[in-house]
Amino acid sequence: MSKRTSQHEQVDHSQIAVGDQIRFQPDSRERAWWTVTHRNDDHVVAVRQAPFHPKGTVEYTVTGRMDGRRNGTGPGLVRSSLNTLGGGWDLSNREDAGSVEILDALESGQYELSMRRVIDVHSIHRRSGAQQPTTDLTPSELAEVTRFGIHEDDQENEQ
Repeated sequence: MSKRTSQHEQVDHSQIAVGDQIRFQPDSRERAWWTVTHRNDDHVVAVRQAPFHPKGTVEYTVTGRMDGRRNGTGPGLVRSSLNTLGGGWDLSNREDAGSVEILDALESGQYELSMRRVIDVHSIHRRSGAQQPTTDLTPSELAEVTRFGIHEDDQENEQ
């Protein structure tokens, strides 16, 4: 039997970059990867597909450091949602702008991580993510390119 090689690495919180895919240990959905949408020195904001919801509906998590112990969690690296009424920040169709708003709200002290839903983070595993290229294509044009691929003119390559 051959051993399967791991395609991800265990990393420190400071090594995570926007675009990386990460997994936390522990996590109730260990096979689902989070995509890092924004970060600063203190926090990482990440999203993933929400279970049992239509495709494109995301859930989010935010990492942070906790000095003391609360609800059996801490001290150290933790993750949670924000302490908003209703249980979270609305990122519907605005993951990028919403993630920036989350970091701004944390930095200003307007919100903090929810202590009710806080979870210890024992380790973080990362798959490096390449930033998605920006494009001026419309969604339908992008769908066609994705469906058929981009082919360069063979004559130009020969010259």
